[in-house]
Amino acid sequence: MGWKLAGFDVVGCCEIDRGMAACYVANLGPRMLFCEPIQDFRRRRSLPDELFGLDVLDGSPPCSSFSIAGVRDRDWGKKKRFHEGQADQVLDTLFFDFIALAKRLRPKVVVAENVTGLLIGEAKAYFDRIKADFYRAGYEIVWRVLDASRMGVPQRRRRVFIIGLRRDMVSQLPKASRNPLFSNIPILNLRFNELPVPFRDVREPSGSERGITPWLLDLLKHRRPTDDTIGKINERLHGMSWGYTWKIWKDHRPVPTLTARNPMEIRDCDSLKSTDVDFRRVSTFPEDYRFCNEETKYVCGMSVPPVMMAQVACRIRDQWLRRLC
Repeated sequence: MGWKLAGFDVVGCCEIDRGMAACYVANLGPRMLFCEPIQDFRRRRSLPDELFGLDVLDGSPPCSSFSIAGVRDRDWGKKKRFHEGQADQVLDTLFFDFIALAKRLRPKVVVAENVTGLLIGEAKAYFDRIKADFYRAGYEIVWRVLDASRMGVPQRRRRVFIIGLRRDMVSQLPKASRNPLFSNIPILNLRFNELPVPFRDVREPSGSERGITPWLLDLLKHRRPTDDTIGKINERLHGMSWGYTWKIWKDHRPVPTLTARNPMEIRDCDSLKSTDVDFRRVSTFPEDYRFCNEETKYVCGMSVPPVMMAQVACRIRDQWLRRLC
């Protein structure tokens, strides 16, 4: 959706989850859809000619294996039934399938996004492999950690973007450094410093009363301005740490990272639950976006905010693609 907002034409997509594939078709109208694992797609004997030499190949391999909120390395290399597609798969190797697909299709630019946990601890070794695989596939890459709240999104969401340019095109663009060690890295300005958009500017006028119990209301009566989770109130009053994943969304600032599985988000302005309209707006999905019977919160929580992606897409278009032959 972010690429579409930036004026790009979405040619096709590969998606393992049928529900997500339905959302792609309803909102993006790709000329071709492959609803299958990327491992099968990249090994197809023949692929449509339109897919070779694309301007951009974009992919966001599922990131739960690298999330700092998850089990991380305890799941690496294990074949499990993840929610993404409800299929048995090893998530932490999908990045390499994506790179292998890029090597076969040879797009001008390749873009991959993941959680910042990819750069932390034991995951650094995976990131080193990713960089090496991109190089062997014929791409020079840059990577940046970006915060959606500085990019026009009313949500504090930090993600790492890995952006590669096909090596035979590098000579057509200015280089980022005169240092010979970095002579092959093209300039790509990804600095964003927009004023944060507070929740009050986008929220629905009234929240939802569903799930708001007398016990929860009593807790909320004792909240302090610094309390941003139910757990902080609960621990202060009852010595219990339960409830730290129940976020309190403050009116005066962007909301915390929206996750697909978070139990509840409470609006500080009226002590009610956040609504589907709130989820869609803090994630910058268009007002007329069709969620195709999927939970709004799930789709938004699993996605790069479209405005965040559109900002990156515009920089790639203006600084790289328009200068290439």
